Amino acid sequence: MKKILLLLVSLMTLNGCFSTLPEIPDPDPEGGGGQGGFISDYSTTVWEYLPAPGQFIGEIGTGMESITSPEIACEYARQRLNNQAYVSLGGFGGYIIVGFAKDILNTGGNEFSITSNQTSVSSEPGIVWVMKDDNNNDKPDDTWYELKGSQYGKDDYQSNYAVTYYDDPDKKIGADIAWEDSDGNKGVIKYLKEFHSQDSYFPRWLNTTSYTLRGSRLKPNITYNDSKKRWEFPSFDWGYADNYEGAQNLNRTFFSLNNAVDKDGKPVSLSSISWVKIQSAVNFQAGDCGEVSTEICAVKIEN
Repeated sequence: MKKILLLLVSLMTLNGCFSTLPEIPDPDPEGGGGQGGFISDYSTTVWEYLPAPGQFIGEIGTGMESITSPEIACEYARQRLNNQAYVSLGGFGGYIIVGFAKDILNTGGNEFSITSNQTSVSSEPGIVWVMKDDNNNDKPDDTWYELKGSQYGKDDYQSNYAVTYYDDPDKKIGADIAWEDSDGNKGVIKYLKEFHSQDSYFPRWLNTTSYTLRGSRLKPNITYNDSKKRWEFPSFDWGYADNYEGAQNLNRTFFSLNNAVDKDGKPVSLSSISWVKIQSAVNFQAGDCGEVSTEICAVKIEN
């Protein structure tokens, strides 16, 4: 969430607004279409929330510091999205899977939108995947299809990329988080003590010393502007969450099921889908702004 670090006042405002995590009832607790016949257009369930390490993972004052299991992590994310408060996916590969009270139908246009906190000077793109309930068991255990964006298949796009993250072996407070990727590169997610005070950026509710995240990667297009003394996070043209696509869209990006492709890059015809997955797509450390991390605030059906 480097755009908030660039705008420190906004950072304090956002953290202050969501310093507590109220109990919010599930709008569709029985899966029957919502209370009183109302069917929400927004996501109603979080099936998985597995962030990569990052400066907002375990952040004090958001409720995240109280997460002790994957199940509690999903409930944390669900309540945040119900409030349209940001949920950070951390560095590359971090992801969230959301479901709805109804299927998203293919209308040939833009079927759903994702609200994030991008600005005209700061985008942290996430790649979007969709799944149809082919086996009709109401679980996201079928095939994921990527929604191709403007960079799909270009030189700055890489499929089947993976990063393994390592907790500090001594679990030292404020330790950098080491990583190694599938190309043999190594680095760290740097702990920024000037901005954060949690013990670690590693999601220790996983009860593991390391874990690997996989997905499609967008190579960084981020630069440091010497004259303005700042990091700049330009957007890509279209097709990504947390990606600025013009003032007319406010903080939303729109997605069409007609952009779905299979693992071989072939177009897939989907009449409808039941689940959306958003995956942080860039592996880059922008100095004292920290890691590039996709954030989302809402996922909404638009048809």
